[in-house]
Amino acid sequence: MEPDMRRIMVVLGQQLNPDGSMTKILKDRCTRAAIAFEEISANEGLKTSIIVSGGGVEKVGFPESKLMRENLVEGHGLPDDCVHEEGESTTTAENATNVKRMLDEDALGFTPREILLVTSKFHMPRAHYLFEREFNGDVEIREVIASDAGLPKEDGDLDGHINQYSVEQRYAFEAKLLEELRAADEN
Repeated sequence: MEPDMRRIMVVLGQQLNPDGSMTKILKDRCTRAAIAFEEISANEGLKTSIIVSGGGVEKVGFPESKLMRENLVEGHGLPDDCVHEEGESTTTAENATNVKRMLDEDALGFTPREILLVTSKFHMPRAHYLFEREFNGDVEIREVIASDAGLPKEDGDLDGHINQYSVEQRYAFEAKLLEELRAADEN
């Protein structure tokens, strides 16, 4: 199978559970990426490079990207040479900046014209905005939306861990962050 030289996939991380395991939301993002990879392979006969992006080393001793890579390669059977790690970022803005740096440094050996951005539905508007801003129109950003099923149904403690927020709380939180970003960019 030929490598896909036109596009890459970027799978955004999420803070790991305190025991260092992946959250359901993060597993769902990886599963959605694996499905998209298989669809491209079956329909176009191409191997798409994937960058798994997420750090968070200080909390559990290793980056989210390590577990994401293992999940995709060992859990979903994706080719080892297709999955690349970006394990330094701790925010969505850093995800975008660090992925762009990897591409600018030719880490994959080519410059894509398209990024398939994989994240949860609640996270996508802000993530898409940040990637569009970082890439400044040089690359088309297309959305591959994963499930929000891992979010709790009941309202959580707003002073607690963000992964405890309910679906409604998380959408409101993300909308507020996006509004603040847009306002800051306008100034």
